[in-house]
Amino acid sequence: MGLLLEKLEECPACERADGWNYDGQQCDGCGYGKVPLPGAWVPGWDDLNRMRQWFNAIRDVNPTYLEPRDYQLAERLHQAIGMEVPKGIADRTAPNHCGLCGEPWPCRVGRSRTAPESVRSRHVRAGSG
Repeated sequence: MGLLLEKLEECPACERADGWNYDGQQCDGCGYGKVPLPGAWVPGWDDLNRMRQWFNAIRDVNPTYLEPRDYQLAERLHQAIGMEVPKGIADRTAPNHCGLCGEPWPCRVGRSRTAPESVRSRHVRAGSG
């Protein structure tokens, strides 16, 4: 099964939208996508499955290390290997839900006035972080 690729809105290398060619998936700013990376590696099913297992292990051991983008990656990994996306991941990537805790947006922490900004800033709407 092939890797599911999505059209990115910004450069994955320099994370800038200016200079990013959406159709060609290339960046004029840093050159990403213009020249094949030396030794570029395309992961196969076994590698993708191993990455999925790695994500699950981190989520079990210490989920505080995970960010909303990690949950989005986990969702894409599950889809790429043809597995159903678990509810715990799908809740954190669903529109109008918090990308970190999975609660309906705005979540309790995100709207809290007493939580430190460093904590609140990690609680973002799914798909925006």
